[in-house]
Amino acid sequence: MKKILLITLLLIVGCSKPEPINYETTLVNRKGVFYTNDTNKPYSGLVFSLYDDGKKKEEGKATIWHENGQKSDEVTYKDGELISEKCWDEDGNECECRAFSLGCY
Repeated sequence: MKKILLITLLLIVGCSKPEPINYETTLVNRKGVFYTNDTNKPYSGLVFSLYDDGKKKEEGKATIWHENGQKSDEVTYKDGELISEKCWDEDGNECECRAFSLGCY
């Protein structure tokens, strides 16, 4: 479940739509922030991960929490596609989501 939460933190991109990358083989986790293997810049593009049989892992609801215990993000996937997303600020107020894992506008 923790891997799914990390995946969802990286799924939504701003204006551009680059090709998704397999986060399990291409990204490095450094203290909770994902970087590509060859850079020191945090990665913010689309990602995916696969089961051994090649099927996508994302399915169902994932919830991410702020360090203070307040809910941060809640996302729902169906057949590997994001179908809903809600975001909250650190005070627990619902807000407009921006590039996922970056919190509220």
